[in-house]
Amino acid sequence: MKILGFNIGKKAVKKSSSTDINPSSDFYSTGAQGWYPIITTSFDGEKTPGEMGAPRNLVPNHRLLSARVFEAQLKSDIVKIITGKFFKWVVGNGLKLQAEPKQIVLETEGVTIPDVDQFRKDTESRFSVYTSSKVGDYKKMSSLHDIAAEAYREAFLGGDCLVVLRVSSGGDLSAQIIEGRSIQSPSMDSVLMNSIKKRGNLIRNGIEINKKGQHIAFYVLTDDGSFLGKYVRIKANGYKTGRRLAWLVYGSKHRINDVRGIPVITQILEKVEKFDRYTEATVGSAEERAKIVFSVEHSRDSDGENPLLGKARQAAGIGSNAACETSGYELGEKTAATVAATTGKQTFNMPIGSKLVSLSSQNEIQYGPFSKAIFSYLCASVDIPPEVAMQLYEQNYSSSRAAINSWDYIVKVYRKKFSDVFYQPIYSLWFELEVIRNKISAPGFIKALRDNNFMVTEAYLNSRFVGVNMPHIDPLKEVKAVRSMLGNDADPLISREQATEYLGAGDWNKNIEQYKVEVDELPKPEEVEEPQIVEEIPPLKKVENG
Repeated sequence: MKILGFNIGKKAVKKSSSTDINPSSDFYSTGAQGWYPIITTSFDGEKTPGEMGAPRNLVPNHRLLSARVFEAQLKSDIVKIITGKFFKWVVGNGLKLQAEPKQIVLETEGVTIPDVDQFRKDTESRFSVYTSSKVGDYKKMSSLHDIAAEAYREAFLGGDCLVVLRVSSGGDLSAQIIEGRSIQSPSMDSVLMNSIKKRGNLIRNGIEINKKGQHIAFYVLTDDGSFLGKYVRIKANGYKTGRRLAWLVYGSKHRINDVRGIPVITQILEKVEKFDRYTEATVGSAEERAKIVFSVEHSRDSDGENPLLGKARQAAGIGSNAACETSGYELGEKTAATVAATTGKQTFNMPIGSKLVSLSSQNEIQYGPFSKAIFSYLCASVDIPPEVAMQLYEQNYSSSRAAINSWDYIVKVYRKKFSDVFYQPIYSLWFELEVIRNKISAPGFIKALRDNNFMVTEAYLNSRFVGVNMPHIDPLKEVKAVRSMLGNDADPLISREQATEYLGAGDWNKNIEQYKVEVDELPKPEEVEEPQIVEEIPPLKKVENG
């Protein structure tokens, strides 16, 4: 057999022809038997042809996924156990602002903050009051922290949600959360669709995007009493200022070019449903077996007699004890005898060829290990340790501490991601309004806004949003570790503010101010009256010659 003039299986014989083809190292390999062709083919992850079937390009159905997840959240205790820990720890009662302006960057731009500490105190204090008040809510019904918790929950379960900012005539900033399922393409509204086309934009799942893929506007379906409802177009940026006023908060994204998000627990939906059915079936079968204490098994030598027939006849009111008692005393005696007969220890003389057998099953015995293994897989798929999800730390100190540290890192990653897309944009616009109203002193900030100098504005707005830290298994060990990092004889590895934040002991600045107040209120050493020493006289002793 020849391929391109080369013998396969035998040593190649070179032809003396002008059409000879020299073997290339990219297509042929040489060995003891001569030249061999190198077969090149594509690899799609399937080692055995036909084993995996045809690959599928899955396109998420955002509305149906959202509906399934919210249904599971309502019905499944497993979903509630897992998701509840995210809601309580990532956002909880709200995240706290830590203003950290980049002084070095500002100095390179010719901007100097006279008193950085005072700037931080003013900014953090005012933003704390704003986030805790109802001014930040468009409906004026809850605080901005409550809205943050709602936004995170909606994005986590529904895939995404829309955040809309509004500025009142008095300069107050408020936020509104809109469910992701309300964002839909106005396919039946020819006027809106034609206007989108005229602007040269596209509509994807309720979001108007330009050729760069930027979000231009969002179309929200509202209930105006009509059959089809009414679509409201919400621009992503302000008409005059160009400031960002509307954006999506994502739970997770399937592909980089997807404009809509998907729920975080999408991958475990089907398994959770099957696990719930298995749990219900196991509990239901255990309940039914518990109603039947034992059964009678007969062999072929048995005459089929029921040894419990007498008790069954009495329970049915048939027999010597079936007379109706009229007096309370007789009724009490019968009740006592019945209770004694049915609950007392009894020995049955079984007929020949029969025996009493208690009903039992291995399902309940095997449920614990099996369910624990499945639950661990479900937790791992959504980045939460099973010990944290169940709040059961049954291992040793090192194992429990490792689980908490892992969860602490995961929470910080989720918290950073959420604060960047929720708290930070709100803080940026709020800070600009505060500076314009001369409530916060920020030299050079307004000029940088006019000049589009992002280096100055971003340096001013640099911040962190922190939440509650993980609880410590052994607080004494944690305190000793932080004390050693502060350094007594050596240079400290962390600041006192970082140490206070790490231990979850509140705010360092507030703590030190309160400490100074308490020290001033304590009596001075010279003001303390020295206690009067009274010499005690020993009691008289009775003697014999007394």
